Amino acid sequence: MPVGGQDVEAYCLRCECKYEERSSGTIKGTIIAYLSILGLLLLYMVYLTLLEPILKRRLFGHSQLIQSDDDVG
Repeated sequence: MPVGGQDVEAYCLRCECKYEERSSGTIKGTIIAYLSILGLLLLYMVYLTLLEPILKRRLFGHSQLIQSDDDVG
C-alpha cells in the first residue's frame, strides 16, 4: 500500500513490521551450525586423504609384503 507525500514518515513510525523482522539469533545459530558441520567434514577429509594411508602402511604393511611374496613365488 503506497503512501505518498508527507504522510510517509508518520506511516513509517506507526509500522510494526511484523513480517519483515529478521531474527539475528536464529541466523547466527544456523551459520554457526553450518560452519561447524563443514569444519568437521573438512577434518574428516584430511584424515581420509593424509592420515589413513600412513596408518594403514604401519599396521598392515607386513602382511601385504608377505602376501605379495606368496603371489610371486
